[in-house]
Amino acid sequence: MIDAIRYFKEVVVQGNFVRAAWALKLSPPVLTKQIKKLEAELGYALFYRSTRKVTLTPKGQLFLQEAEVLLRTYQQLFKLAGQQELSNIRISGQPALLKFFVLRFLSEFYHTHPNVNIEFVLEFSPFALIDGTIDMMLANFCVKQPNLLPTKLFTTHRHLFASPSYLSQRGVPKSPKDLLQHDCLFNTHLHPDKKWCFADTELTLIPKLSSFEGTVIVKAALEGLGIINVPEEVVLEYVTAGQLVRLDIPLKTETADVYLIYTKHPKGHVVRNLAEFLEQKAQSLAAPHKFG
Repeated sequence: MIDAIRYFKEVVVQGNFVRAAWALKLSPPVLTKQIKKLEAELGYALFYRSTRKVTLTPKGQLFLQEAEVLLRTYQQLFKLAGQQELSNIRISGQPALLKFFVLRFLSEFYHTHPNVNIEFVLEFSPFALIDGTIDMMLANFCVKQPNLLPTKLFTTHRHLFASPSYLSQRGVPKSPKDLLQHDCLFNTHLHPDKKWCFADTELTLIPKLSSFEGTVIVKAALEGLGIINVPEEVVLEYVTAGQLVRLDIPLKTETADVYLIYTKHPKGHVVRNLAEFLEQKAQSLAAPHKFG
């Protein structure tokens, strides 16, 4: 019910269902359905509707006064709880993404939110968001559910990498078939079928080493154990330092969008605050080279 009241207030502010839907990150049909459901529960119409504008009915004007009081009280409850109690946020995602994007900014977030505890968990599933096991997730896919807000953060650029020591010992592969003579290291979360896909071919490889944990694979490559297939942004600090070298073998899919998906909360809620903070950081780092 509280979400429907927030939607009602936004329609009043915008004076138009379409503009309100954009502001709320909803589709116009979904917003219209929610308002009609609210009107059905109240037993009266809230708006006079036209093709360009909506205006409040007399009962809608009275309801607006009570709704504003309710929304202020609701927001104050979350604000008060955030000030008086330690808040917990549970975040899931690929550890390498969490490390290179989330961890680097947490110190700044803690300056303004000192009463927040953040827990990184292994539940890497949209169902964990839906049932409340986690509060937000970084993922290479988008989830559309009524109680979830997905936002595209940035695009990663995937390539093959190896350490200079490995390449000096084993030589530099020039084509996908050359990889059959090399040690390849697999992230089994991203490539469970042990396949790497290239522009004109697909290879099933026998991993020299594999792990569900991406940071283990990166560490193995740094130790000179083989070749990895990872987003460049995740290892950019090692490439810049000369610890890893990018190979000139184009992959079939070189880019992947990364989404932040989190449960809906009102303005001022700590989960919403962290989500909006991370969205702002992603916008400020829009150029791939700025991730270093």
